[in-house]
Amino acid sequence: MSIIVRDNDWRLKKKEDGLYLVTYNKEPQRKIITNDYSSRNIVSEKYEFDMPVNEVESFEDAKSIFQSEVEKDKNSSVIYKLYSKLNQLYSKLI
Repeated sequence: MSIIVRDNDWRLKKKEDGLYLVTYNKEPQRKIITNDYSSRNIVSEKYEFDMPVNEVESFEDAKSIFQSEVEKDKNSSVIYKLYSKLNQLYSKLI
């Protein structure tokens, strides 16, 4: 499996032609299948219930999904940090 894109602890890995994994800290988070995927196991790849599966047209679409996952994580981290800071300020006021 080769790493195609990385962003901090996030990776977009190519498992085989048309089959990609989005991982966070080496743990699979999402599977992406493009039109380039031609395996006899496509049914099992689509319907595994251990992680979300996206079917897209192209690698560029897969990259967009990867970037969305990274952005969601960054945004939730920012919100959590802001929430923590507000709690600290609130406790100083009380």
